[in-house]
Amino acid sequence: MNDIQSLTILSKKVSALAEKYGIVYAIVFGSGHRWQIH
Repeated sequence: MNDIQSLTILSKKVSALAEKYGIVYAIVFGSGHRWQIH
């Protein structure tokens, strides 16, 4: 496989994961800050 192709596929996977888990992360850390939990 081409290096550029595999990088494109990888970045698509990463951004899909970031979208999925970024929301969870934001909720967890957002509510954590609201309750002053570190």
